[in-house]
Amino acid sequence: MAVDRSTPPDVSRWDVPALISGGAVALTLGLAATGIAQFLDTDSPVRSLLVAVAIGGFVLGAALASWAQRKQLPLSHGIVTAVVTYVLTDAVFVIIKLARGKSVNWLGLILKLTLVAGAGLFGGGLGALLRRRGFVPSTERSAR
Repeated sequence: MAVDRSTPPDVSRWDVPALISGGAVALTLGLAATGIAQFLDTDSPVRSLLVAVAIGGFVLGAALASWAQRKQLPLSHGIVTAVVTYVLTDAVFVIIKLARGKSVNWLGLILKLTLVAGAGLFGGGLGALLRRRGFVPSTERSAR
């Protein structure tokens, strides 16, 4: 009995194109809002609005990754998208703060990471809900 080894099986847990597309959305909104918020006073109401926009960006990016993935792991894709983009975004700001000799609130970073993971879970649930309701990416619609 011959085994066809010409195409290796897809054993990856992650749908990388879905993670990249969702991450691009989350990174764009998260980086823009967080970057502007860094330069505002901590008491500014605009800063609170920008934090909400950043969280919304993480939810939207996670929902997109969850919706576009084809591995049947919507929540995992949502959480990974949000957490990785948050870590990349805040790593830049931490490096800038340390280079300028300013202090970094490490506990605040951990608490924000928890909030972003929750946003990723919520976005993952939204993406899964869209798929369950029959809304699928156009590339999958044409393949059916």
